[in-house]
Amino acid sequence: MGRALSLFGLASLLVGSGAAGGLALVACSSSSSSASAAGSDGGGSANGGNGTSTSTGDDGGSSILADGGVTCGGPLDPASFQALAANLSSDEAIAFRYGGGCAARVVQMNSADAAAAPHQCERAHQQLEVQPNTFFTYELGAQDPSKDDYSMSDGQFVAVASDLAAAVDAGDPGVEHFTSVIMGQGVFGESAQPTWDYYGHNTDVAFGAANGADDAGVGLAGGFLNQPVAIARGYSGWSEDALVVTNSGVVGTGGTFTGRTYQYFAFPSDKRPVGVALTNNNEFALFTIWDTSLAKSQVAVVALGAGGNFWGDWTETYPGLENDGMYEFAKILGYVDLPGIADATEITAASDFNLCDDLPYACWLANHQQFSDLTLSTEANRQTFVGDTLSDATGNAGAYSEAGFAAILAPAENKVVVLDLAPLFAKVKQMYFTTTDNFAKTQAFGADPSAWPYTFAVAPDFAPTVAQVLELPGRPTAVKASPWDSSLLVTTVDGTLHVFDVGTIAGRHAAKATDAGAVSTGVTDVGQVAVGANVTSIVEMKHDWPSPTVGAPRRAFMALSRAEKRIDWVHVSPTGAPSIDRTLRDDRMVDPIALEDADNHGTESYVVSVADYGGKQILNYRYGPVTYYTNGGDRFDMCADGGGAFELGGALPASGKPFALSVSNTP
Repeated sequence: MGRALSLFGLASLLVGSGAAGGLALVACSSSSSSASAAGSDGGGSANGGNGTSTSTGDDGGSSILADGGVTCGGPLDPASFQALAANLSSDEAIAFRYGGGCAARVVQMNSADAAAAPHQCERAHQQLEVQPNTFFTYELGAQDPSKDDYSMSDGQFVAVASDLAAAVDAGDPGVEHFTSVIMGQGVFGESAQPTWDYYGHNTDVAFGAANGADDAGVGLAGGFLNQPVAIARGYSGWSEDALVVTNSGVVGTGGTFTGRTYQYFAFPSDKRPVGVALTNNNEFALFTIWDTSLAKSQVAVVALGAGGNFWGDWTETYPGLENDGMYEFAKILGYVDLPGIADATEITAASDFNLCDDLPYACWLANHQQFSDLTLSTEANRQTFVGDTLSDATGNAGAYSEAGFAAILAPAENKVVVLDLAPLFAKVKQMYFTTTDNFAKTQAFGADPSAWPYTFAVAPDFAPTVAQVLELPGRPTAVKASPWDSSLLVTTVDGTLHVFDVGTIAGRHAAKATDAGAVSTGVTDVGQVAVGANVTSIVEMKHDWPSPTVGAPRRAFMALSRAEKRIDWVHVSPTGAPSIDRTLRDDRMVDPIALEDADNHGTESYVVSVADYGGKQILNYRYGPVTYYTNGGDRFDMCADGGGAFELGGALPASGKPFALSVSNTP
């Protein structure tokens, strides 16, 4: 297979970064290109319009310039593939994955570009002493101990070391713990900040020179866990542990402040994990793999299991079945080849069940029960899950994933590969929710290939299959599978967001993306919208819907443009046609790469965290009202006068260069 981009070209992908007047990435294409902007950037009302304006960069309105026909990107040559695979925690790797595929196209931003980004409002930062000499930062409300409903969302960001040798000497793994939002005693913290009592440091306790009770991760890696490559959590309900891929090939679990399990597993040395995604309810993890022996890309499938570690979760372990994400079991089932793909990067996955979205019981199982109330080894409990229909009349029948899909970026080939995950979930249903003999086999789970969950070599019908390979008109830069319907979002480097309907492989979620219930049997392009160029991250808003709050944002995806340093809120209608609800720009963003929305609890809030690679910081922005539904009903709109479209919550400095992040509500 042809490989065209050499190490010289790879090095030239490095992105110069800086504040106003500094260097900015210019996205390129194989022909003259332009950048489009839509909606409001916060200078007006909270809900921007849907009009568009176009700039070629000649008028100072954008840092995206016409490329003049230079061909960008292309597959890596063999030497570059091997070199990059050996060091996936490097500036070169970040440039290949998130640089837009352009060689040596860095320009000076002019003053008009710098002036185009507004300075979003920011409130005063205050301190609440939660324990003697222990504080958290807040911006909203007034201290009132009678308002005692407490909630917090926290997790990890991962960063490339500014000085790798120094980081290794210091035992800094590049995995940092932080809090995205926090509420207690009548006050609300909207600034990214260190977790208020996280064992005296910010390095995540599951990584570094020591981890867990027995240093299992270090033992598996044969030493220092090295630097991070990727991070992901599930979507539905609780997802306490994040899966963090390290350059050593070891995958570890980074938990929340009060929930973690110190689980680790490793891939063979010639299977280099590049990206990771989880199915909605933490059933399976899927990894993009670079096979250095065969010089090709694959997807690895790992079955996950949890039980007995988290209130409300199963009391027994059921690998491959939904859980709350405090893992105590992981098993590599096998690998799926990606036809004709050499340098696959990012991956996304979704299944056709969400505990909070799809059940009529508001995040509970039937009769207001949790997994912990329904141990499946009690046959009467197991029988409540047998069947397909989700309704009050059928107990818990069908309250688990039965289908799903994954999508993998192949930027060098201008393709996206779509996988059908139905074989995984069909086998899980067969084993857990048919005969008692099948269920008994699941309780003899283990590492042996013939033990549950079976490897693909033992049970080939368990493996996902390639559903379709999508040809894109330009280099794809980001991909997102909708966790609540059959939409698949893909951006190309020029700033076009394509919405595809994956049809029947979305299972019970398929009909949700159509107007009259007609479901496509293939993957179809149902709409496009102009967003910022070189989008590097697409995430969903993490809220239960519909919101009772007047003026709350409607459900949308957020697309982050690294090139234009902007975030677009993209709403996908029931027919799939996308539109822009609002657009955020702020002059504090230096070189943003990734987004993560904060979870809600009793306090409704709309806060997104941004991993700013060049700025070496995490930035929080609020884009909707905060409402104390369980703490007195107070409401806070954006800015002191209540008239802003956005509000900067605050910034958290990082020692390295953050490129990905993941948070979950803390139990």
